[in-house]
Amino acid sequence: MSAHPATRAYVARRTTEGLTENEIIRCLKRYLTREVYAHLRTCPAAIGAGGLAASPVSGWRMTIMTSDGDTVALLGRALEQTAAIIAAIPVSQAGLATPCPGWDVAMLVRHLTAQDLRNFLASARGEAADWQAPADELGQDWAADFRDRAARLTAVWQQADLDQLLPMPGGGQSALRSRADQQIAELAMHGWDLVVATGQQTGLDPVLAEHALRWSRQMLRPEYRGPDRAFGAEVPVPPDAPAYQRLAGWFGRDPDWTPPGNTADRRL
Repeated sequence: MSAHPATRAYVARRTTEGLTENEIIRCLKRYLTREVYAHLRTCPAAIGAGGLAASPVSGWRMTIMTSDGDTVALLGRALEQTAAIIAAIPVSQAGLATPCPGWDVAMLVRHLTAQDLRNFLASARGEAADWQAPADELGQDWAADFRDRAARLTAVWQQADLDQLLPMPGGGQSALRSRADQQIAELAMHGWDLVVATGQQTGLDPVLAEHALRWSRQMLRPEYRGPDRAFGAEVPVPPDAPAYQRLAGWFGRDPDWTPPGNTADRRL
């Protein structure tokens, strides 16, 4: 902070904005994390094998997601996966049933694009999202709408302080990071919903499902489940089942759900 000219200028600017020294250091740490992570992704051979896991998409993935940069990067992967799924849905499949009771494909895409991403943006800013407000209208190009909203959300998360403490409903506080975790879980689960509803053969990123399970097992309380609640009862799934089957069962879905009239077995 005292030897690098650009850093000194940054510290001076943030000081005039009212930040304390500790807050400025935290911002610098987040910036360095993102810079290092970006270089690691472009040079996987430089990392020891113990810190990587194979991926059908990029050939390697980091298995531990703990820093601000890692969390934001993982959310980016969830957004990218969801965008690819939506882009692969033809108009002819808009009316197909989904594992979400009462929602067809078009309704689920609208929920993801015009309600989730709208509220995710407010949450990322530290605001209270209005989940009772209906979804916005969705344009004709679902994929373009999703990607546009996802880009705006990503830009906000990249500047966010994930350690910022926010009030929780009913009292107490939680870090902003937990909202990013919730968004990853929502995207991972609904991504699976759309894939099984439309019969896509795409390989879903298991790291997203495992992250969603780790977070949601700490957050999803028994009182949130049941009739007229947000989640159904957990469906038992073998512990060695694929990640998305375990995620589906945890969120009250039938992991073997198939569209009406289709008896094909699914193992995602």
